Amino acid sequence: MARRKKESQSVHRKNIAMVAEQLFMKKGIENTSMNDISKEAGYSKATLYVYFKDKEELVSVLVLESMQKLHDYMNHALESSSNTKECYEKICNALVE
Repeated sequence: MARRKKESQSVHRKNIAMVAEQLFMKKGIENTSMNDISKEAGYSKATLYVYFKDKEELVSVLVLESMQKLHDYMNHALESSSNTKECYEKICNALVE
């Protein structure tokens, strides 16, 4: 594996999480191993454990990010709507996204 340029910890965490999310969507959480994630992300398995304690922490981070996005979408829908029907439609669209 090639050495990576010095990047911040948050960049590596985001890269790993992004790859994990794609694999979880494709193969399912139970069928995706940390080894699968490390290979796809281009990190050693040991490096993954530097950024995430285990797969459960990685899943938790992704769930929390998804919940934050949903919260933001719904708040935007509520703040930018002038009537109940419009608000309802925007919330439905946010849920679909």
